[in-house]
Amino acid sequence: MNQGINGVSVVLNADQDIKSTIKELRKSVRSFDYEFIVIDKGTAERHWLSQQGDTQLVTLRDNRDLQGLIHRMARYNDKLYLDDGEWKYEYEPVNIPAINGPKETVSMPKLPEGTRILHVSSFPANTTGITEALRVFGTVETFDWLKEKNATNVQEMNEALKWAAISFRPDIIFMEECFTGEVFPDTIKHIKSLLKVGAINWCGDIRAHIPASMITMAEAVDWTLISNQPQAEQLQKMGFNSAHLHSGAPIWLYKPMPPDKERFPEDIIFLGSGGRNYPLSPLRKEMCESLYRRYGDKFAVYGRGWRKKSYPYAKQFIEVKDEAIAYSSCKVAIGISAFDWENYTSARMWKAMASGALYLPYYFSGIEKMFVQQGHLAWWKRIPELHTFIDYYLAREKEREKI
Repeated sequence: MNQGINGVSVVLNADQDIKSTIKELRKSVRSFDYEFIVIDKGTAERHWLSQQGDTQLVTLRDNRDLQGLIHRMARYNDKLYLDDGEWKYEYEPVNIPAINGPKETVSMPKLPEGTRILHVSSFPANTTGITEALRVFGTVETFDWLKEKNATNVQEMNEALKWAAISFRPDIIFMEECFTGEVFPDTIKHIKSLLKVGAINWCGDIRAHIPASMITMAEAVDWTLISNQPQAEQLQKMGFNSAHLHSGAPIWLYKPMPPDKERFPEDIIFLGSGGRNYPLSPLRKEMCESLYRRYGDKFAVYGRGWRKKSYPYAKQFIEVKDEAIAYSSCKVAIGISAFDWENYTSARMWKAMASGALYLPYYFSGIEKMFVQQGHLAWWKRIPELHTFIDYYLAREKEREKI
């Protein structure tokens, strides 16, 4: 490969060896900025691919313009295509054009009382807070598209969604279709052609690049909401109505609870995954190592992807129903998201603070507009600064409890 390239989009077909292919390629491209764009024609590795921070997944179906789609979603003008075992290089010097021209900027409307909302969710058990929040505006019906798909197939699930909309006759469709592309844009377009209905797609999670499925879905919905500022602005430049909307936490689930020191005896905890290849993953591990060296058994990590052999401070994954108890049992809760982007924080922040924990998050641009430093929380920019805050608040219970 050309070592003079500053950044490259590597386009691959998702064959049976896609996992090993990506792992090997990472060794070759790690000296410069890169991304993988994987074309999925029905791979069994779809879940694994969707979890990789350096990979975008394109689900190929219908008569999609694959080349145009790759050009729209690629971050870099330099592209390498792996085709039948041979590399093909391409450079596109022009800027990416906006899709269908820019749309007129309009304000998000206020919903009238009695609005009927169809909540299209793939994980209702994890998004009950969203469902309950939507009930503020009126009547809500939930469509579990993942459950429906698993019971039938993708095509029949999309047909079932059409009938659910026709039967319920919503005023608004609020959906969370971030990564899979299995709710078809044509399904939403068909519903909108039959009913006078608005459609919103929101993603509270984040990847290094806007998933291809969100871009194609943006052509069908009225608004695309996303939990970080840069990608919302990127979608706007593509010509879509897009806005920033944070994630959140249901306050009926995340609230101060009686401490359970038998299950959660540590003073300092971090609830989050390890082992993934995200931009802040190295700093996350470095932070955890430093906290264990400094505080020993007073510190623990609860989450997936931490091998006990390598990380002696790692504990079991905590179910959603127990997270508030864990936060209520500690003295200090640490936060560091997977990405360092403007106005982006994971739901960890809202969960910890709603549960009454003193929260010490890694700084992100925009946090100072939302919170008062050492009034609502205490953010840090370097690990020694984190140590200073922990030492300070562990020694000052009244100040800690006040925050």
